[in-house]
Amino acid sequence: MNHMKNYQFLLTITLVSTSLYGEALQENTNLFNNDLVETSFLMQSRYTYDKIEHHPAVNDLVIRRIETGASLSPNQWISANFLYIFEDIGQGSEINLLEEAYISIANSSVTPFYLNVGKMLLPFGKFDYFTAREPYTIDYGETIRRGILVGYKENGLNLGTYAFMDKNDHGNEQLDYFGVTLDYDATWDDLELSTRVSYINDLTRAGGFMGILAEQSLQANKTPGFGLALSAAVDKLGFIAEYMTAGDDIAGENTKTAILNLEASYTFEFATAALSYIHTSEAEVADLPENVISITLPKEIFQYTTLSFEYANICLLYTSPSPRDRTRSRMPSS
Repeated sequence: MNHMKNYQFLLTITLVSTSLYGEALQENTNLFNNDLVETSFLMQSRYTYDKIEHHPAVNDLVIRRIETGASLSPNQWISANFLYIFEDIGQGSEINLLEEAYISIANSSVTPFYLNVGKMLLPFGKFDYFTAREPYTIDYGETIRRGILVGYKENGLNLGTYAFMDKNDHGNEQLDYFGVTLDYDATWDDLELSTRVSYINDLTRAGGFMGILAEQSLQANKTPGFGLALSAAVDKLGFIAEYMTAGDDIAGENTKTAILNLEASYTFEFATAALSYIHTSEAEVADLPENVISITLPKEIFQYTTLSFEYANICLLYTSPSPRDRTRSRMPSS
């Protein structure tokens, strides 16, 4: 097995804004009578300097991601939600899609149960991070599909069970895939703690794995996926630990992919500093490096605007004369 060093420097600017509109702002119309509308917008621009050992350096400047979304609540029980995204994933590849469009039925003042129906980000693959880039646990675990989510949320406990549509082994769209996630959040004095345990019955249906397996024309094995996450915050110190693993080989032998992500952050008066470590095993099928160590320095330079500097030291694994393309190919959901 061959190893090669890869050094990356990223400069990222992110603009995030949310707005609320309600009855008080619509006194002269019945359009939003007792309604509440929340809108959101995100734009992220990124410069990347990428140097692989014994290879020429590569520079890239892209509008990395644009998001625009809204949530309309005509009453205390119903909300309609949508999110549209544009992504430039590099090398001339772009993604334009309606990422989420679902209806939610919930009223926590009456019942702890809730129901989501439509195309949505399912609980498996939802992870936190301090770095400028999403960790591989999100890149390969994030699951956006058309489905049904039934949940129970009360006193810091959040239990969600879901089923979603995708093509089965015969190429037919079926509601054959499912999962369950249990979250618990608690606060003791200055300590904030969040934990998560999650399961999905077929990890290869997650976006990142679907894309990379399709690119390589590999036959995916139906294998379950498991996720564990712990995050804690005390005063100015934050910590994240995440682990995601396949229950069996994903495609062929020695492809029981596992990803560990550890992050820590400290907030100074002038800025925040974050350190992260990622380790993968049996992940060559997903074109993932073995180890990644990165340092991130995010700073809010204007209201709603953050500038992030990030340096990453990456240990690549490869079996061919030159490293394979490691750009994530995210499989758009139907």
